[in-house]
Amino acid sequence: MTACRNCGVPLQGPYCFACGQKAVHPELTVHDLVHEGVHELAHVDGKILQTLRLLLLKPGELTAEFFRGRRVRYISPLRLYLTCSLLFFALVAMAQSPIITIRMTKDDIADDAVRTATQEKVVAQLRHLSDEVTHNAPRAMFLLMPGFGLMSWVLFRRAQPYYVPHLYYAIHFHAFVFLILAARVACSFGGHLGGIIGDLFPLTIPPYHYIALHRVFGGTRWQIAWKGTTIALAYIIVIIGILVVLLTATLKDAVPAATGSHLP
Repeated sequence: MTACRNCGVPLQGPYCFACGQKAVHPELTVHDLVHEGVHELAHVDGKILQTLRLLLLKPGELTAEFFRGRRVRYISPLRLYLTCSLLFFALVAMAQSPIITIRMTKDDIADDAVRTATQEKVVAQLRHLSDEVTHNAPRAMFLLMPGFGLMSWVLFRRAQPYYVPHLYYAIHFHAFVFLILAARVACSFGGHLGGIIGDLFPLTIPPYHYIALHRVFGGTRWQIAWKGTTIALAYIIVIIGILVVLLTATLKDAVPAATGSHLP
């Protein structure tokens, strides 16, 4: 009886019942390499297509499928999120466009005595802030995502009393958002008309959010409306608050450095 070449357990079929590895011939051939490559590629591609189809066309259904225990036919939530976010940030890098753009004019500094001295320094610092936000956005969004799940848990804990299902929803929702934003950036490569078309994609995010919440957690239309709006507003406020803190700190560092004085 042939033994598994991975763990040494005697084989009782084409796969090892102990470790799951497929039985392989001691002498690998080109045919084996091509066959395995085609099989794995087709298997992964099939999963990706099926996952993306549910994610894009049926809001919340992918999360609901995971709740039902039907997981093997889809790629994992974390892998889906990483793939979608990587696609978005790669396109942003190709477009050489920061995620946020901060502009400032001379009139933004009221004191004539410090206007000329501070303008270049402040603008440089704001550009640095914009670059830093773009650079650190992937990590920031990854850290903010559990907070989104926590907001969902607070408002829908009767439907799903455990936190992890809400984290699943947060991961899938963010993956969708990154795909939509990636499509928007991709359209920007098509010139002015492409940019106009791309600006329409983010309009799908709010209705997707409400439909997905209803499909995943249930509830009346009124409940979904006020709970979904509360989650969205709270999340936006958190993001804006972080940006305001960063902007304030940047301005306080920039103005004294240029004038040799300190802001009160």
